[in-house]
Amino acid sequence: MIKYFAKLNSIQKDIYYDKYINICLDGVWEADNIKEVFGFAGRLTNDKNAACLALSKRTDKEIKSVFNFIFDGPHPKNEQNEKIYKNLLPILTRQNERICKLLKESYKKVMTKGNDHGH
Repeated sequence: MIKYFAKLNSIQKDIYYDKYINICLDGVWEADNIKEVFGFAGRLTNDKNAACLALSKRTDKEIKSVFNFIFDGPHPKNEQNEKIYKNLLPILTRQNERICKLLKESYKKVMTKGNDHGH
Protein backbone atom coordinates (compact mmCIF):
# COMPACT_ATOMS: atom_id res chain seq x y z
CA MET A 1 0.00 0.00 0.00
CA ILE A 2 2.82 2.42 0.81
CA LYS A 3 4.46 1.96 -2.58
CA TYR A 4 1.08 2.58 -4.17
CA PHE A 5 0.51 5.74 -2.12
CA ALA A 6 4.00 7.03 -2.95
CA LYS A 7 3.19 6.79 -6.68
CA LEU A 8 -0.23 8.45 -6.62
CA ASN A 9 -0.59 11.37 -8.99
CA SER A 10 -4.35 11.86 -8.84
CA ILE A 11 -4.46 13.78 -5.54
CA GLN A 12 -3.83 17.53 -5.39
CA LYS A 13 -0.23 18.08 -4.27
CA ASP A 14 -1.10 20.13 -1.20
CA ILE A 15 -3.46 17.43 0.08
CA TYR A 16 -1.08 14.66 -0.90
CA TYR A 17 1.89 16.20 0.93
CA ASP A 18 -0.19 17.01 3.96
CA LYS A 19 -1.03 13.31 4.25
CA TYR A 20 2.54 12.31 3.43
CA ILE A 21 3.94 14.51 6.20
CA ASN A 22 1.30 13.33 8.68
CA ILE A 23 2.49 9.76 8.20
CA CYS A 24 6.07 10.82 9.01
CA LEU A 25 5.19 12.71 12.19
CA ASP A 26 6.51 11.00 15.29
CA GLY A 27 7.70 8.12 13.13
CA VAL A 28 10.51 5.99 14.50
CA TRP A 29 12.65 3.28 13.06
CA GLU A 30 11.24 -0.20 13.12
CA ALA A 31 12.62 -3.31 11.45
CA ASP A 32 9.82 -3.13 8.86
CA ASN A 33 11.89 -0.90 6.52
CA ILE A 34 8.96 1.50 6.23
CA LYS A 35 10.97 4.72 6.00
CA GLU A 36 12.94 3.50 2.99
CA VAL A 37 9.82 2.41 1.15
CA PHE A 38 7.99 5.58 2.09
CA GLY A 39 10.95 7.76 1.13
CA PHE A 40 9.99 11.35 1.96
CA ALA A 41 13.64 12.36 1.48
CA GLY A 42 13.21 11.41 -2.17
CA ARG A 43 10.21 13.70 -2.42
CA LEU A 44 12.26 16.56 -1.03
CA THR A 45 14.82 15.84 -3.74
CA ASN A 46 12.55 15.17 -6.72
CA ASP A 47 9.60 17.44 -6.00
CA LYS A 48 11.34 20.04 -3.87
CA ASN A 49 9.00 22.96 -4.54
CA ALA A 50 5.81 21.19 -3.49
CA ALA A 51 7.41 19.16 -0.68
CA CYS A 52 9.14 22.21 0.83
CA LEU A 53 6.00 24.31 0.52
CA ALA A 54 4.06 21.68 2.44
CA LEU A 55 6.78 21.40 5.10
CA SER A 56 7.01 25.18 5.45
CA LYS A 57 3.40 25.25 6.67
CA ARG A 58 4.30 23.02 9.62
CA THR A 59 5.69 23.88 13.02
CA ASP A 60 9.39 23.53 13.74
CA LYS A 61 8.60 20.57 15.97
CA GLU A 62 6.71 18.80 13.18
CA ILE A 63 9.45 19.45 10.62
CA LYS A 64 12.07 18.10 13.01
CA SER A 65 9.89 15.05 13.54
CA VAL A 66 9.87 14.37 9.79
CA PHE A 67 13.66 14.66 9.61
CA ASN A 68 14.08 12.51 12.70
CA PHE A 69 12.03 9.83 10.95
CA ILE A 70 14.19 10.09 7.84
CA PHE A 71 17.43 9.59 9.78
CA ASP A 72 16.26 7.34 12.62
CA GLY A 73 17.55 3.78 12.80
CA PRO A 74 19.43 1.25 14.86
CA HIS A 75 22.75 2.73 13.80
CA PRO A 76 21.98 6.21 12.43
CA LYS A 77 25.63 7.07 11.75
CA ASN A 78 25.86 5.35 8.41
CA GLU A 79 26.75 6.08 4.80
CA GLN A 80 23.13 6.09 3.63
CA ASN A 81 22.08 8.78 6.12
CA GLU A 82 25.19 10.81 5.38
CA LYS A 83 24.41 10.60 1.66
CA ILE A 84 20.78 11.65 2.22
CA TYR A 85 21.91 14.57 4.39
CA LYS A 86 24.55 15.74 1.92
CA ASN A 87 22.00 15.50 -0.89
CA LEU A 88 19.27 17.43 0.97
CA LEU A 89 21.52 20.13 2.41
CA PRO A 90 22.14 22.13 -0.80
CA ILE A 91 18.57 21.60 -2.00
CA LEU A 92 17.05 22.91 1.21
CA THR A 93 19.63 25.70 1.45
CA ARG A 94 18.29 27.04 -1.86
CA GLN A 95 14.62 26.28 -1.13
CA ASN A 96 13.97 27.35 2.44
CA GLU A 97 16.40 28.62 5.07
CA ARG A 98 14.17 27.62 7.98
CA ILE A 99 13.71 24.05 6.78
CA CYS A 100 17.44 23.77 6.11
CA LYS A 101 18.21 24.92 9.66
CA LEU A 102 15.81 22.32 11.05
CA LEU A 103 17.38 19.63 8.86
CA LYS A 104 20.80 20.45 10.32
CA GLU A 105 19.50 20.44 13.89
CA SER A 106 17.63 17.17 13.43
CA TYR A 107 20.51 15.41 11.74
CA LYS A 108 22.92 16.49 14.46
CA LYS A 109 20.53 15.34 17.18
CA VAL A 110 19.96 11.90 15.64
CA MET A 111 23.69 11.42 15.04
CA THR A 112 24.54 12.22 18.65
CA LYS A 113 21.98 9.80 20.12
CA GLY A 114 24.19 6.79 19.49
CA ASN A 115 22.84 3.31 18.94
CA ASP A 116 19.56 3.55 20.83
CA HIS A 117 17.54 3.32 17.61
CA GLY A 118 17.16 7.09 17.60
CA HIS A 119 14.30 6.88 20.09
